[in-house]
Order: sequence, then structure tokens, then C-alpha cells
Amino acid sequence: MPTIAVEWYIKGSRQRKTIDMERPVTIGRHPACDIILGDPHVSRKHAAIFFNNDSFHIHNLSRTNPIIFNDRWTLAHDLKADLKVGDSFIVGRVRMKVKRPRLTGDIGLEPEVDLQVQCPSCGQMFDYGQDSCIWCGTSLAEVDTVELEEPGGIDRRAKQRVARTTSSGR
Repeated sequence: MPTIAVEWYIKGSRQRKTIDMERPVTIGRHPACDIILGDPHVSRKHAAIFFNNDSFHIHNLSRTNPIIFNDRWTLAHDLKADLKVGDSFIVGRVRMKVKRPRLTGDIGLEPEVDLQVQCPSCGQMFDYGQDSCIWCGTSLAEVDTVELEEPGGIDRRAKQRVARTTSSGR
């Protein structure tokens, strides 16, 4: 089943919501929303993320407040945009980033693990699966180095297992 994750920070604390294709996820100030943001620049029901035609999309539900998409486009009321891993959008004053869901199961790691690759040209770190470096444009398709953030002390042997598993599939 296709899934994505959305990540954002509130007062320095990382928040994360995994979204699957089963039902739309709403973002807003209203208590009935799936992602509640207490920002006065966020509408009661500001946005929805949904799955349709084999991809995820964001839909601006707000009549008064836009969504800034990938720091380039403004989504006004009732406009939609396709979402993919690496995209970001701003709802009110909260920046949200689309990420891959966390790994679980097969490789024996806790679900708190995020895979990342390092650009061989400029050294910037990106979520695993991004096609090219947004800083210098270098293709990340052939990059074999996969690193993990270390929440909870993942040992180096686990990192090496993940690197071999994921890089061989690229």
C-alpha cells in the first residue's frame, strides 16, 4: 500500500504523520483535523492530503490562506499539487516536508530510522530516494553511501546492513 510521511517542527519538537492511500488527511486549526496546527495563520480546515491516480496530492481548502509549495508556487483556494518525497510546503508559518515512511520489519531496525544519502559533490545530506542534489544539481542515482540518523543508538553493523540492502536496489 502506498504511503508517505509528513514531518514538521513545533517549538523545536519534531512531529511526524504517516499517510496512506485509504483516506485523506486534513491539516488545520480545527480539533477534527488529523494534523492540528495552532498557528493563527492556519485556517480551521486549511489543507488535505489524499491519494488519487497513483500519487499523493495536496489540496488547499482555505478560502483566505495560501499554501506555499516547494518555496516557488502559491496554491490558492481549491488548487492542488502532486506530492513526492522531498517536496515541502508551508501552511501558515509551519514548514512541512514530505518524507519516506520509516523502515520497519525485515532488516531488524526500530521504526525511528531515517535513511539518507550524501551528495558526493557538495556533501549535503538528503532523504534516501531524492533524484538530485538541490544545492549543486549532482545526480544522486548512483550514490552508494546511506547513513542513518541515530535515535536510540543503532550500531554500525546495522548501518552497514541497511547500506548494502538499499544501495543494491537503486
